[in-house]
Amino acid sequence: MSDHRLVDSYLTELAGALQLTRRRRRRVLAEAADHLLCATEQRLEAGEAPDAAERGAIDAFGPAPVVALAHERAAALDAARPLGPAVAVLLAVFAALVAIAQGRASLASGLAGGIAVLAMQVAAVCGVLTIVRLWRHRREVGVAGGKLRLIGRGALVAVASIGAAVVAIAVAVVIGDEPAGAPLVIALVASATATIAAGAVTASALRRAAVVARRADEPAPDDAWDDLAALAGRLPVAGLQRHPWRVAGATALAVGLAAALGHLVAEGPPADGAGDLVAVTAVLVGLEGAAVLGCFALLGRFLGLRRA
Repeated sequence: MSDHRLVDSYLTELAGALQLTRRRRRRVLAEAADHLLCATEQRLEAGEAPDAAERGAIDAFGPAPVVALAHERAAALDAARPLGPAVAVLLAVFAALVAIAQGRASLASGLAGGIAVLAMQVAAVCGVLTIVRLWRHRREVGVAGGKLRLIGRGALVAVASIGAAVVAIAVAVVIGDEPAGAPLVIALVASATATIAAGAVTASALRRAAVVARRADEPAPDDAWDDLAALAGRLPVAGLQRHPWRVAGATALAVGLAAALGHLVAEGPPADGAGDLVAVTAVLVGLEGAAVLGCFALLGRFLGLRRA
């Protein structure tokens, strides 16, 4: 203990308030002590009494709970930053797995193939949202607890959906009669490894976000449309926020048409003429559209795509 009684008392309070790793906690306390002692010395040189100088330095520095929250926000954002590259790598590796799996008739036409395609779509949306949000806040020291939760949730859904698809494909390979082949096995192992690694990073980010939430349950100040607008520049955010279901409906139709077009390119037009083509297109648009709208209904608020 030094002879700066009030500063020592403040540092003890701050130490008790900080919920950080030991290394980061020591660094924060050392920086706070240095700042407060320097500020106190400056006030003493200006002619203030010792207690008044210490009290003035502490008041200018801020209450211990407020300072602790600021450092916890910074720690939570730092823990979330690796999610961007982790999710990007996971999406790339899983896309390779899906491409290999879709090249095998037994997987492409089975339940595992359907799960993989749906998981790729869900993971792509959630992964892009996570990356966009982290890119938007790349120069900030900390963000509100609500935004930290949204960042973590996007990564969580991406990791969970890809993990489920990897398990489904692995089970289909094990119980199937067709030999797996080296490319599929390598892609499965790589996807499983990337999923576990991204899951560990996501868990760490969510744990730090929970620390911030326990201290101050702050809602996210904006939603996904604000994040996209910050990236795109002139996105009509107000209209998208007012009519999220219209946007979801248009997206569902576009995804359905894209799936129908992909099927037409891959399989060629039906031999029985235009009637079958319309029927197949209608089925694919209906299935894809229902999947998009269903995911939007289930996950829209959870991911900040629509406001509560």
